[in-house]
Amino acid sequence: MKRIVQFILPTLAILFIWSCKESSWADPSVNDNSTPMPVEKAVVVENFSGGASIKFALPKSSNALYVQAEYDVGNGKIFKQKTSIYNDTIHVDGFVKAGGFDVQLYAVSRAEQKSTPITIKVNPTDPPFSYAAKTAQIRSDFGGILVQLDNPVKAALAAVILKKNTDGKWSAVKTDYSAEKQIVFNVRGMKAEETTFGLTIRDKYQNFSDTVEWTGIPELEEEIDKKKIVKLSGLPTDQGEDYGWAMERLWDGNLATGFHTKEYPPAGMPQWFTFDLGQEVSLSRFVINQRLDIYMYSHGNPREFELYGSIEQPLAADDKVDVWDPKWQSLGHYEVIKPSGQLPGINSAVDIDLAKKGHEFNFPPGTPKVRYIRFKVVSAWAAGFFHLMELTLYGQNEKK
Repeated sequence: MKRIVQFILPTLAILFIWSCKESSWADPSVNDNSTPMPVEKAVVVENFSGGASIKFALPKSSNALYVQAEYDVGNGKIFKQKTSIYNDTIHVDGFVKAGGFDVQLYAVSRAEQKSTPITIKVNPTDPPFSYAAKTAQIRSDFGGILVQLDNPVKAALAAVILKKNTDGKWSAVKTDYSAEKQIVFNVRGMKAEETTFGLTIRDKYQNFSDTVEWTGIPELEEEIDKKKIVKLSGLPTDQGEDYGWAMERLWDGNLATGFHTKEYPPAGMPQWFTFDLGQEVSLSRFVINQRLDIYMYSHGNPREFELYGSIEQPLAADDKVDVWDPKWQSLGHYEVIKPSGQLPGINSAVDIDLAKKGHEFNFPPGTPKVRYIRFKVVSAWAAGFFHLMELTLYGQNEKK
């Protein structure tokens, strides 16, 4: 019996202490329905593109949990921003234009009681979506238009391209998403006839810029004639074929055949191959098709590569020159991007869909006419050799 009493008494004591703690555990400020003291002072420390930063101070005896800013962004919509009392700065953004705007600052308690507001005026500069539209440059390009925009603050923007139909109504043809400082993209697939395009910029707050209109004639774009392309042999560092996968299979129109360089022993990277287009052409873009199935984004599929072009016949190895002929001009550095970012062997539905369609790349604006192409594979996904199923070039064939 004595042993039982010795066990029960300490247990009851612990429970009693715990119950006391439980009863005082809840913060009394949660049930405090009193109105918090207002924000003591506030000052604008920075006005920026589409927003501002406000520094504030609270009374030392404040029972506030956070500070809330409420403001009209310029189109009747009220935005709210919150920050903890442990911060001393709150950021307000989403304004639709530059100018002066009133912002109300509230101290808010744990019981969600708001203080009386204090008002401070901010003067944001032109918001990113509006600024980008004002800097828009649109010009005719192969099969459509080329659009260039300035986005100095690297805001997340959507550039919506519209096309005016014969009935005068607009229809959307493309939306380009970017947060780059310089936004450049193409619209393809248009006929070489006078067309009116529209451009409007949207931000993450669903603010839209005024529509920028451009009327012009897209340049003719066509597939470069594959029947005229021939392999060019004898250049230094060019790779030979393996398994009977000849270079000529790159332009045979068959995605089940391709070019494969020597696998054993692998020559390592970089690796090159060279070909003659058989004519002087203007280039706009190109598409490569990788080897699919278990090789997708893996094995010898090219990951990073460069293209070089020349209008003149390049020197071959037996011309006793250095490995690099100065006639070659850079046509760009490119990389195959796997949408999911997963390691080789793990492919999402989007990864697979893109691989089946082919990877498209644009040649830089102003690319000179060329006849000869050198393709430099800088790296493959997981090998010291490479394989590629098809290469398709676009632009304008030589006119006789």
